[in-house]
This record gives sequence, C-alpha cells and structure tokens, in this order.
Amino acid sequence: MDAEHFQQLIDQLKPIANEPEFDKIFQRLTQNEDGPTRFKLKATLKELAAPCQRILDLRKRVDGQCRPYTINDRTHYLDDVAITILEQGLKLYNGVFTFDTYQQILNADNNLRVMHRRAQQQALLQRQQDDDNLASDINSADATTLNYPAHVLQFADYRLRREERMNFVIDVELLLENGKVYNGVTTDISLSGLRLKLKTKKIVKFKDKQQLAIRFNGLAREFTIDPNMQVPYILVNNDIRDQQQYVSLMLSPEHDNQAFSNFLTGFINGYKRRYKVNIDNTFETVETKAHEQFYLPRMDHLPIYFKRTEKLVYADMVLQTDNNRQLIDYWRDHRNQPMLGALFNGSRLKQLLTSSQLEPYLVLYCFSLTVADKVVFYSATEAELEQHQCRECYFSIGQRRQSWRVLRLSLSQADLAKAWQPLSVPEHIQQQSRERPPSAAVMKRLQGISHIGCLSDITATCQPAEVNYSGDRRLERLRPFMHPLNLPFKTKAIPLEFVNLRREQRFSHRSKIIVHMSQRSRDAITRDFSVRGLQIDSELPIHCRVGDTLTVDLPDLQKLTKQYSLKQLPYTVVGRSDDGRNINLQTTDIAGEHPAEAFFNELIANNQTKLRQAQESGQRHGVELCLRNLYCDAMMSSPMFIYKQQNQYEIGSIAFSQQPLNLAAALRQTTPGNRHDTVSLQMLFNDDMIHQQLLPQLHELSRQSAPDQSLLLIKLSPYGERPIQRWLLSHANDETAAIVLQGARADDVLLAFQLSLTRTGRPDIEFITNELHYLAGYAAHKAKQLEQELWRVYGIIDALEVTDAVLQALAQSTTFIDNQRQRRHQLFTQAATRNN
Repeated sequence: MDAEHFQQLIDQLKPIANEPEFDKIFQRLTQNEDGPTRFKLKATLKELAAPCQRILDLRKRVDGQCRPYTINDRTHYLDDVAITILEQGLKLYNGVFTFDTYQQILNADNNLRVMHRRAQQQALLQRQQDDDNLASDINSADATTLNYPAHVLQFADYRLRREERMNFVIDVELLLENGKVYNGVTTDISLSGLRLKLKTKKIVKFKDKQQLAIRFNGLAREFTIDPNMQVPYILVNNDIRDQQQYVSLMLSPEHDNQAFSNFLTGFINGYKRRYKVNIDNTFETVETKAHEQFYLPRMDHLPIYFKRTEKLVYADMVLQTDNNRQLIDYWRDHRNQPMLGALFNGSRLKQLLTSSQLEPYLVLYCFSLTVADKVVFYSATEAELEQHQCRECYFSIGQRRQSWRVLRLSLSQADLAKAWQPLSVPEHIQQQSRERPPSAAVMKRLQGISHIGCLSDITATCQPAEVNYSGDRRLERLRPFMHPLNLPFKTKAIPLEFVNLRREQRFSHRSKIIVHMSQRSRDAITRDFSVRGLQIDSELPIHCRVGDTLTVDLPDLQKLTKQYSLKQLPYTVVGRSDDGRNINLQTTDIAGEHPAEAFFNELIANNQTKLRQAQESGQRHGVELCLRNLYCDAMMSSPMFIYKQQNQYEIGSIAFSQQPLNLAAALRQTTPGNRHDTVSLQMLFNDDMIHQQLLPQLHELSRQSAPDQSLLLIKLSPYGERPIQRWLLSHANDETAAIVLQGARADDVLLAFQLSLTRTGRPDIEFITNELHYLAGYAAHKAKQLEQELWRVYGIIDALEVTDAVLQALAQSTTFIDNQRQRRHQLFTQAATRNN
C-alpha cells in the first residue's frame, strides 16, 4: 500500500475508530490489503483515537500568546492555533481529547521546535543546492549565489469550482468501451466528477477526453444502489505520481439517472462534515486575491484602458492609486484637463502591437513648457528623434526642464471575459453576500476596451547622460513632437478601492503658490492638497532640506475666501526630490488653529460633491473592480513579496500574470527542473544584495513612503566562467554599468530591471472575507495560517524590465540594442515554450 492511500484510509477511518460499527467498516474498506498492512493500519488508528490524559503547556514553546484552557477538569496553556486544533479534534472525536489531537498540536507549524527543524532542513537543502554543479548553461550560478525559492502566485488565475469535492476512499470499477475493466479507489468525489487511483501494475493508456463508465461497487455494498449500474464519465486528466496512476473524470452530459444524482447529493451532504472537503482551489484563490490586494494599491505603474472605434484607438480610462496618481497629475494642463491621451498616437501603438518581441515596450522622453500661460507637452522616442535628426536639440531643451521624464509604455490585448471573477466558493454554498456579475451599465462602460497599457516612470533609473549641444535650439524644430492642445476625448481616472495607505485624502488642483525662504521667494504651482499638506512643483530648484520651515502665499485660493488670510502660512518640508523642484509640505504646529487647515477643511466640506466625483468616480456599479481584474490578468511587472517571521525576512513569493514577460521566462530558465509552482530567485539576488542593500533600504521606508527605486543589472554568460553576475545600482549612469558593458562578450545576455521597494500595511481581509469564512468552516486551522501569513507580509519588490531603456541611456548603438533583443528573444522564447 502506498503512503498516500494509507493516509487517506487513516483520515477516513479515525473518526469512527471508537464507534461500534468500526470493525465492520474497517473489514470492508481493507478487504484487498494483506494481513500485516491491516494490522499496522488498525494499530495506528487505535493509537490515534485513544483518549489522552496529558496536559499541554505551550508557554515558550510556540510563536503565539498562550492562555488557560480547561477541558475535562484539566487546564492546558494553549495559543489560538492550538485551541483551534483542539476544538476541531473534540468535534471530530465526539468530545474526546485523543492522542491524534495531542500530536497535531505539538506538530503545529508555529511550534518553535517544528520551526527550528524546518529551518535546519531548509538550510541543509540550501547548502546542497548551492554545491550542485548545475550544468554548463545558464542554469549554473556563481559560487557566491544562494538559491532563493519563491512560491509562484499566478494573478487572475482563480481555480473556481461549481461544487465541493469530498476526500473519500471507496472501491470502484472503471469500464472502457473495448470491454476492459480496471479496479480502482476514489480519492475525492463531487456531484459532477471524481478522482481515482487505478489498482494496476501497468500504466493504462487513455485518449484525450475518452468516454468511459464507472461502477460504484463499493457504495453498492453499503447502500441500496444497483451494483451493476454504469455511470458515464469523461476523462479530463491522467497523472502519474510515485509510480501510481491517477485519473480525473467529469460526469458525462449523457448521464440521465436522476435517482443516482439524488443519492450522491444526499451522500455528500451527509458525510462532508465527517470526511475532509477538498478546499485546495479556494485556498489558492484566497491566497492570490489577498496578495493582489497588497500589490495593487502600492503599484506606481499606471494601467491604461484603450477603446477601439472604427477610426480611433484612444485611452478611455486609467486606474488610479495613491502611488501612480503623480503620473496622472503630470499630464494635467493649465485648465486642469487630462492630456495623457495625446501620448498614444497611432504609430506608437502599431509599433507595440506588431512587435515580435516577448515583452515589447517603448521608451518615451517627455517634458512640458509654459508658453503664453498655456502648458504645452512634448514626447518622443529614440526612433522618432533619429528620424527627424534632432536628438541633441530635443534633449538639450527637455533635460533642463523640471518636467523632464523618461517613461516606459507597454501594451497587451484585453480579455473582457476576465473583468468579472466570481467567488471560489461552490455555487450551492450559502453566503451572506455574493459578488454578482457586472450590471448592464458596467458592461456598457467596458464595451469596446480592446487593449490594456502600462505606463511607468523610469526617470530615476534610466536617465540618459545630459546632452551638451550648442547648435540650433529653436523651439520650432520640436514641433513634430508637440502634443495638440485639445483632444476629442477625455481620459477618466478611476480610483481603486483599497485599504487606504494615507491618513488624509488628497485632491488634485493646480494653482499659483509663492514660497518664501530666508531672503528669497519662488513662484511655484500646487500639484495636490489635503487638509494638512501640499505638494508643489517649481520650474527652478527650491533650496531647502527636510525639516526646514517655509512660509507660503496662496494668491489664487485667496480669491475664494475673505474669512481666512492665506499669506505667510508656515509649512514644514517633509519631502523633496533630488533636484529640489518637487516639494512635499505639511502644516507647522502653531498656537491655535492653523489658517490653512481651517480653510482647506471648509473648502472640502463646501465642495464635497465635486470632490467626491473627482476622487470616487467609477466606484458606482463596480467599474473599478472590473478594471482591477483586467489589469491583474495583464500585469506587466513582477512583484515579489517579503515576509517577516520574528526578526527574519525572506522573499517568499513572486507574482506573474498571463502576460508573457522576460523575467518570468528568465526565472523559469534558471530554475532547475520544470516546476510551475516555484522558481528560484538566484538569478536576481545573492545574500549580500538582500541583507546589505535591499532590506536596509526597505527598513528606512514607512508605510506612507513613495516607492524607492533602484536598478538591477544582470549579465548572463552561458559560456563564461561566471554564468550569472548581478549589480544593484542607483541609476544607469553609474560607472559600474559602463564597465559591465565594456566587458560584455558577444554571446552575453544583458538584463536590467527597475526595482521599486514599498512597505506594506494591514491585509485587506474584507476583500476575501466570504472565501476565508468558507475555508474556516472546513479547515479553521488552515484559514488561520493563511491569515497569519498575510499579516507577515512586510514589503514588496516590484521588478520591471528596462533593458532597452538602460542601453539607450548608455548611448549604445542601435545594432547592439537589436542584437541584445534578438538574444533575449531566442533564449526566453525557448524557455517559455519548454515550460508551457
């Protein structure tokens, strides 16, 4: 008997080990086993079900707070995890505290002894993996590299089931159309399907979606059903594991025996509290959704939703978060109108859609000018500047502007079928509330969405060296790159619902502000405001430091009130950009009420309707939920989640979407074996990089901090002495980057990723509460573990591929960049094909 089947029989029989009918049921279920196996099985069951008189004291033995818990006049000291296991055991064994329950409590995952043993095993495995000679290709790692296994979270890939599956072992016969009959035992069963293990020495060959029949001879011996009845099924999966063959079957549409369906319904509903219900799909879905909710509010990328008409593809909506709203505000003109849509002209979108690269994207150089009190935007790609032969002129004008930005744009097809994702709880299970499909109004709002874009600010890491140009710098030369002042459409910002990361709501508004510092004054523009804060932009640097106190005048806003004086208002600098042109201010504590706080409180209160429309438009009818789901399916970066356990930190998981990405292909390629649920992060990090660079950066951030960005440069040398080398830099113009390029061989593959580090806050339990409640109903201990795992999430490292942008920033030739693209495409397309 294999170990899995032995354990299934244990789980099935142990609840009735002390019941009068035990011997009869045991005899029937083990009639095909030999004497020693049956003896061992019965002895194990009797030992597990025996009453336990021992007292448990888990103080200083578990990672949790213990409290007294009295049962049968005996007081134990247990934590929440142990109490959950104990209460489950009492329910399972009809109020008896058994040795099975006792052992489960001592072997809980939060037991310090178990945690120590697991850590030792992991360390041993880690050393063994480090010492392995991983072949001659890029599966090898250098001698200083540690393997970092990370669990793969597949965003938007929810395993939904219409009904519950119950783990149940019973004899069946499998009948093929050619008359052959094979014996087997079920491992789980539902109303419309089952999974069984064949009792054969040779592997049985099946055709895809083969028609077959099942005879439930085991059920017929126990219940009054026809032993010769054949139920038609269709093969959906054939799996070989540990030299055992498992087949998954789906009830055939030809099945019309209502009496058997009614029997099966009653059987499963009557026994599912005694036997284990398979909840793996719900667990995985809840885990995925919870991590999506961690990531989405903290992402600094801007999802863009494009609609297609007969003559036009245009940016209809963007999904706004607190960390990406600066990209939205950047494209507001002097009228506070969004002008983002002009960035996406037809030739740029066509270039992305027709590219043969695995992960195509464009690098855009943008800036704005104020001409005759009007804000004029400019943007260009390297190819466009080359075509018009004015790169030096464009860069010499644009780079001197505070508004200069380097942006990355990628694009993918939208799958509107993914706009709504129902609960992973089976349909017949009653829930307090169920997510309903989108209303007709929502679907009308989404109609026409054909593509999803991702716009990212990569200025901090991919800034080209400043261009010194003394030639013709007339602004007329940049006319081909100037955006129109008016657009035939308006791109609407849809705020994402999430656990708010900030103490106050902020509102976008551009108005004049005068900043006074020492003996100097500087004109600036407000970007946004809250009751206690301002974010301002200045064309010229404002010389100040964090902690300095400034005074400001608000002349435009003064026109709105006579009650408050908005001059010489004291503010404290709480944040500033490196160039001093973007400043975050907070009201300075003074005696009495601060005039600015009183004014902004009244302004918000008197304009509540207007401000709410600006901040919450799209929350009606669930539009934002559909946009959220669509982006999860097309996410174009790879967030990694850092977990904290006591004082230890680990990168425990990484998320991919359905979108093909170079990073996903690279990690699959450099992970030994062919596993889809785990990848090794050894290509990205080593021990020093994590503990000496990334974690210290992360510790310095607060939960309200903007993402902290750095550049990860990787060189893959399949035929070199060191197959993988990596460097963590602040930006592309670091001297190290130039040295790496100079030493690159013709067959080397270069990769660059912008890493955005953010701290996380509390998990959004409300978003998954229905599914978590369902999990707790069948596996309270497992639900508790999942919730504890979510509270352990400490930070996120979001990786975005920027190789082309870095090579352009380092002024590499078009030939070199094209060659690198080709090498990446060949290497990672092969990896993606092999792993699918």
